[in-house]
Order: sequence, then C-alpha cells, then structure tokens
Amino acid sequence: MKWFDYNEVVSENRNCNFAVFGAGHYGQRLIFRLIEDDIKNIIVYDNDEKKCGESILGIEISKFDAEEEKKELIYLIAGNDKAVNSNAESIYGFLRKYINDDRIFLVKEESLVRLSKKEIIDNSLRYVNDIIKVEKKHIKEKITKVRSIAYRTFDISKIAMMGGAGKVLYTQEVLLGDKYNNIDLCYSYKKENWISLSLDYTCPNVLGAVEFAKEISSKDEDTAYISHDIFSAAGLAANGKKYALVYHSQGETVYEMEKMGICLREKEKELIYRLEEFSLRNAFCVVFPSSGAKYFFGKTWGGYDLKYKGGDAAYNTLLPSNFKSYCPVSGVEKDDDYITFFSVGQMTTSKGMDRIPMFLEIISKYVTKKIRWIVVANGVLKDKVRAEMDRLCLSNSSVDYIQFDFMEHEQINYLFSISDVYIMLHRISIFDLATLEAMYHNLQIVLSNVPGNTEFNVSDNINLVDDDTDYKCLMDRLVCKKNHNRKIYDKYFSNDAFVKRYGKIIDALVNG
Repeated sequence: MKWFDYNEVVSENRNCNFAVFGAGHYGQRLIFRLIEDDIKNIIVYDNDEKKCGESILGIEISKFDAEEEKKELIYLIAGNDKAVNSNAESIYGFLRKYINDDRIFLVKEESLVRLSKKEIIDNSLRYVNDIIKVEKKHIKEKITKVRSIAYRTFDISKIAMMGGAGKVLYTQEVLLGDKYNNIDLCYSYKKENWISLSLDYTCPNVLGAVEFAKEISSKDEDTAYISHDIFSAAGLAANGKKYALVYHSQGETVYEMEKMGICLREKEKELIYRLEEFSLRNAFCVVFPSSGAKYFFGKTWGGYDLKYKGGDAAYNTLLPSNFKSYCPVSGVEKDDDYITFFSVGQMTTSKGMDRIPMFLEIISKYVTKKIRWIVVANGVLKDKVRAEMDRLCLSNSSVDYIQFDFMEHEQINYLFSISDVYIMLHRISIFDLATLEAMYHNLQIVLSNVPGNTEFNVSDNINLVDDDTDYKCLMDRLVCKKNHNRKIYDKYFSNDAFVKRYGKIIDALVNG
C-alpha cells in the first residue's frame, strides 16, 4: 500500500474528476486544498449516514454506491501515513473491492501544505470577481417563508455572552418563533464543522460565509431572508435571493477589523470592499441596529459612492433568560464606601475604554467617596489602560482598579448588581447590548456623546459626556438624580418592541 504526496497525484491528473473519500478532518483539509488549487470537479463520499446530505464548501457529501461508480473518477483518501491501522487504509481496502488500484491514491496529510497567503488572496479575489460578474436579479416568488441567517456558530451554553449577529439571530428565534402573520420562519447558523480549517486566514472565512448562504438558499423556494452578516448576504445576492441585511459592524468592515488589530493586505481589503458593496447594493433593504451605526458606516466607508435602500433602525433587546442567574465574584463585593463604576466590552479604540482613566482622574476631585472602576474587557489597548490606571492609583489612593479579561454572564450580572454607574466612552457606538443591560439593572449611565449612544437618551436618562461637560455638575447628577433607566428600557427596548421592529422587516419582505 503506497502513500503519495498531494502534488504528485494532482499534478499528474489535473484534468481528471476527483472523488474525496472521507469527510472527516483529513478529508476536509484535502477538499480545501483542491479548491485552493482551483480544481473544479470534486465529489465527496462518506459512508457515515450522519454526514451524508451535509456539505463542505458547498459540495454535498454522498454515500458511495458501487453500482453507480463513475469510471473516470480518481479517488483520493487523505490520512496519516505514520499511523498503524489507519482509517485511510481501511477505506483503501474497501474501495479496492470495486475499483482498480490505479485510480485510488492514499494522500499524505503532511503534504497538504496550504498555499501562501498571497496565493489564497489572489484565488479568493478571482472567486469574488466571478460572483459579481454573474449578478442575478431578485427571483420573483410569492414569499411564504422568511429565513434568518448568520455565519456564526451556535452554542446554547455561550449564548448569554454572545453579541452582535449571532445573539440577535438567537433573540429573533426565541421571540418570533416559527410563525409570524402566517409566514413560516426559520433560522440558520454556521454549521459546527463548516470549513474547520484555515480560519486564521481572512479570505477562507469570508468565502466560507458566501458559500454557506449559497448552499442553504439554493434549496429554498418561495423564501426571503434576513441576513445578519454581509458575507452571507453576498451569497444570497449571488443566488438572486430577496433579503434584508442587518448591518451589525462598528463602522465599515475593513475599518472595524483593523481597529481590532487584524492586519489586512490591500487585496484583502479590495475583496471585502467588493463583497460588502455587492451585498448592500443588492439588498431589498439595509437595516442598522441604530441610527448611530448607520452614521458611522457612512463615515468609515472606504470605497466609492454607495447606493442602497435603507430601513428603520432595528434596536436590540435582552432575553429574560440573561438575568436568571447571578454568581458572586471572589474578592469583589458591594461597598458603600465607593462609587463603583463598571464597564464591559473590548479594549479597542472604538470602545474608548482608554479615555476612562482621564475621566476618573477629573471626577475624583469632585467626590467625597472613594472611586472603584471594575472592567471586564480584553484587547489591544489593555496594557495602555492598565498603565494609566496604575499611575492614577499610585497618585490617588482613593481610586481602585479591578480588571478581568473574561467573566461568565452570571458573574457579569453580579458585577452589575454591585455597581452604581455604568460607563463607556465610545468613539464609535452602534448600540451596545451591555448598555441595555445597564438600563435593565437600573444603573446610572455615563456615555460619550456620539451617535448611537444618544439613542439611549430617550428622556434625559443618560449622562452624556463631551468636551463641554461640567464634571462637578455631572457628579452631582450621579449622586443625587433619581434613576429611571429600567422604565425607559421596558417602554422603548422591550421584547415586544423588538418583535414589532423585526415584524416590520418581515412584512416588507413579504409584501414589498
């Protein structure tokens, strides 16, 4: 039984049709490598009934049928050539009963070296250009079903900690269920094993979302869509589907990724811009989670003039299940000797936590109590914020700083419950769920005066901070002002309000 290097097999048989046998880890790596090499005709077999009918990169997994065996196929089985009694060798023995040896190749797993990043980007850009060239118009259908979709893995154990697209999709599923005004509703998350490789590269992840939506929507009839990410929306556009795009990013996608510390090459940026523009231009409507999110998208868009059909802001809400459990944090207790400020999010430029140390330094002059800032956040600015707070705590013994990289949601609930003021000084705010949580817990709230944040301020209930803020007056308000943030939440951002907003999107898709 001979093992072959990948290049040795494929280069000699490049014009043949390939069948990959086995859809496990090695099989997935082999499929991805074939696609990277622009091999078009690929069949995937697996004798595991549970895998059959599923797809990898848009290629459906089938069960091998010896009677329908195609004579022109070259069979590839990937595996570890060093392993004893490997699964690959078992498959080889099985296939030899039906197929000549000269069409079966055991491929060494170690030879499945990825293409260079440049080659992957070039191939990905060609793929995107091909999609955009073959642009389809909306298929005219009588809509009887609306499918909501997000390229996010669903894990019920982590749902309380999720934000953005995945969390809002799950909220939709819980609150709207499977029917709305006689329209069937269904929900699609990224499959657990969907392109489990190469996610350290931007391009495979992006194109995985496109293929994911293309595969799902190709099987639907009489269906419109609500897409919670731009790349799934691009897949829907490629299939000529009618969809609303809910745009959750903090500014345009390239801008957001770079602010998170992701380094992108110019061709990667071009790829993202092109898919983003394609998704927006072909959407039935584009909805943002706040007017501020729409404002920052327009401000940060780095491409050419962009035209799309807008819709009303679709404000988020919180599920009651988020607040069922509270778990104390060791060493952190309620302390009335302090005014306790609390922040949750990411240590990024957009979130603006690096502006809070100066804020605390200024307001410390106007309070008689000690100040404690509790933070649950990690990110590129963590060390900078830590250095600033260490300096402040050394110079002012009445200031304390407690920082955690991560907390379970039950612990975050507890930290909300022992805090007095929720503070975030965003540079960009799309409409943070954590601010809604602070309202639900009826905390005083201090936010930067930027679009997105101002939309929480329905009835002078938010303390907005900018260059003109009178900090003494602000502290007087925080200490003395009666708080009614929970009432504002219940009236404007409740579950019922969420259902009405998304119901309006569904009605527009069905009737528009």
